[in-house]
Amino acid sequence: MSDPYLQHLTEANRIFADQIKNADQKAAYVFTFLLAMLVWSSETRHAFNWTNLLAAPPVARVVSLCLCLSIIAALIASVLVVAPRSRPGRSLFYWGAWPAAGERLLAARQAADEAFLFDEYLQNTRTLAAICHSKYRTVTFALRGVLCAVVAYAVLLALPEGV
Repeated sequence: MSDPYLQHLTEANRIFADQIKNADQKAAYVFTFLLAMLVWSSETRHAFNWTNLLAAPPVARVVSLCLCLSIIAALIASVLVVAPRSRPGRSLFYWGAWPAAGERLLAARQAADEAFLFDEYLQNTRTLAAICHSKYRTVTFALRGVLCAVVAYAVLLALPEGV
């Protein structure tokens, strides 16, 4: 590849694909952490029990509700991060565009269309950037939910009995 712009787009494609994987991994960590918190923490399970929640003192009730809501929101967000994402397009790099994309590639090769690959990489880079933007916005929400859950959990542990 002698075209520096095409080289740049190729590298951007690789970086964006890596960032998509990183967002998915972060969401998986959030999901795993929250599930472990739900399974092994008696305080967390206690907060999700409506009988216990209604019988709790007002401060503990509010903190427990914050814990429950932040865990639920973070779990939903982490699932949405890894949910399949697609954008409409005909890029060569999207498996759903094949076999028609392969035919376009062959036609461009026969026509010696030098701009074809650049245009394909540009379209794919735009698609990957949009997917990255969406995933990182959602993973940020999931991480903030975990932070809220941890703070609420720590407050619950620190509350004296009867408060």
